Amino acid sequence: MPDPPPQTIEPTDNQGFYRRLRARIRDYAVSNEGKRDAAVDLLLFAPDVVNLLIRLIGDRRVPVKAKFKLAGVLSYFILPTDIIPEALIGVPGYMEDLALGVAAVRQLIRDSGPEIVREHWAGQDDFVELSDALLTRLKDVIGQRWPGRSIPGLNDEPGTSNPAD
Repeated sequence: MPDPPPQTIEPTDNQGFYRRLRARIRDYAVSNEGKRDAAVDLLLFAPDVVNLLIRLIGDRRVPVKAKFKLAGVLSYFILPTDIIPEALIGVPGYMEDLALGVAAVRQLIRDSGPEIVREHWAGQDDFVELSDALLTRLKDVIGQRWPGRSIPGLNDEPGTSNPAD
C-alpha cells in the first residue's frame, strides 16, 4: 500500500498576530519617522516571514529538528524582550527578528530544498530567490544602526549561516 500524501496542518490563530504586526509596520511606514527610514521596506517582509514560520512549523514534511529552530525564531518575534527590543525602540526593533527568521528559513532551504518554502510563502516575489540579498541588507542595516550588536546565527556569509545550532 503506498504512503498517503503528506498533509499540511494549517495554523488556526495565525491571522490575528499577522494582521496586528502588518498594521503596526504600516502605521510606522506612513509616520514621519517611517518616511525617513531608508530600511522601512525591509520591515514590510516581517509579517510574511512570521506567516511563513507558522506554516512551516505546521507542515508535517518539515523535519522535527527544523521545526524546533523555526519555533525558537517565531518565539523571538513574539517575545517583547530580545537583543534589540521592540518595546523600547519600536518597529525598527523587528530588524533582527526578521534577520533571524530569514536565516532560519534559508537553513531549512539548504537542508530540505526550496519547494516547501515556495509552497508556503504568501509574500510577493520568490522568497528563495531574494533571501540572500534580503539577509545581507538586514545585516548591513543592523550593523549600521546598532554597532557592536552581535546576533547569533547572523555572522556567517549568506548561504552558509547556521541559525540556532
